[in-house]
Amino acid sequence: MPATIRLFGHEATYHSGKWECTDVSLQAMLQSLVDPLEAHSQEADIKNAKHALKRFGGVWISPELPPEPEPVVEPAPVPELTKPRPGFGAFFRRLVSRV
Repeated sequence: MPATIRLFGHEATYHSGKWECTDVSLQAMLQSLVDPLEAHSQEADIKNAKHALKRFGGVWISPELPPEPEPVVEPAPVPELTKPRPGFGAFFRRLVSRV
């Protein structure tokens, strides 16, 4: 199934390793993102179209949106509490107290 997106006011369709678009410069820009060694499958079509959308911004137009992975929420790591070490404040207090 071809993946269709809209970029810069033009519709572009990606199918089996080739972008098709009415604007020649946009087509060349999109075609430069394609990996020629990549397998030509429906998953590859969706992957390349999503990459172009992320790279240039745009809107997904194909009838069905590709499934998005479920977001993983992980808590932020808690930093270890360490004993505060004396800094320059204690050093300067010692210098001033000597005078």
